[in-house]
Amino acid sequence: MGKTGRLNVKCIRCGYCCKYLWVIIVKDPDKGIVDDNLMSHKGDGVSCPHLRGNKAGEYSCGIHDRNWYDETPCYDYGQIEASPECHCRTGDFMMEQFRKTGKTWEIKKFKEV
Repeated sequence: MGKTGRLNVKCIRCGYCCKYLWVIIVKDPDKGIVDDNLMSHKGDGVSCPHLRGNKAGEYSCGIHDRNWYDETPCYDYGQIEASPECHCRTGDFMMEQFRKTGKTWEIKKFKEV
C-alpha cells in the first residue's frame, strides 16, 4: 500500500506514466532526494531520464532499486483496486492499443531545461 493509503498496482511496464505524468523526479540518483537535486518531469511525452528499455511491456526504472525510491511520487502512484496484484488499468489499456494497432510509443529523449 502506498503512503496515500491507496493500493499500489502491478506495473506492466507500458511506459505511459514515465512519459505522460507530471511528476517531481531526482536529477542525479547518486545524490538521492535532496532539495537541490529535484526537478520537474513535465509529462509531455518525453521519457523520464530514469526510464530504461525501448519496448512497451519491457520498460524498467533505473532508480527503482534505490533505498529512497519509496519516498518518490512514482512509488506512491496508485489507484483504487481490490488487490495489489491488479494490473494498472492504464497499462492494460495502452498495451491493448499497441496490440491492436501494431504501434508503440515514439521515443522522445529527455532534455533538462
